[in-house]
Amino acid sequence: MRQGMARGPFVRVMTVFIVSLVMAMLATIYWRDLKTPEPSCAVVLYGDQTLADAKVKVSGSSGHWETTMSAENNYQSSVLLEPGQYSVEVTHKGQVILNHRFVLDRFRIVSFVLDSGVALSAAPGAGPVRVTIEGQTANPRRDVTMSPLELDEQNHFHAITYLADGEYNATAWRNDRLYSAQSFRVEHGKPVEINFSRSSNSE
Repeated sequence: MRQGMARGPFVRVMTVFIVSLVMAMLATIYWRDLKTPEPSCAVVLYGDQTLADAKVKVSGSSGHWETTMSAENNYQSSVLLEPGQYSVEVTHKGQVILNHRFVLDRFRIVSFVLDSGVALSAAPGAGPVRVTIEGQTANPRRDVTMSPLELDEQNHFHAITYLADGEYNATAWRNDRLYSAQSFRVEHGKPVEINFSRSSNSE
């Protein structure tokens, strides 16, 4: 009887000790979770084969990430992030094709569909070729007028511009005379090359 009575306080003490130990462990885990939050957001970029080797840089208060678009990742890039303010920059062949700042709340995903690269070329000749491009994007519908591009000896009469899906008209001028004109369509995943090798007018 005395032995049973002696065990009672011991059991109660051990029970309180175990409960206290478990509560302390839970508090430690909770505090550690607050101090080291897990990524709950993401930024996703969608490109195509015209953007092979494009460099992606994501910067924010919680770090800096870099990646490259290639066939291995299907020309897509995704970065897991914590909530906060960030900037993303995409460069291709020395040109900045995206430079954007954004804010991520918890459990939010921000995505960007990158413009496709359109290759332009012309036959070498007497003088540079000046190219103007106008058109309309597909979704949303928006009129587009690009700044003139020069194809000359310096770039070996080759250049690249970046356009969203849509319908466009390209006009080439040489020595202030109409050299060539072409209509074309840009669709994500379908490379487009515009070659002004033939003159619309004899020079």
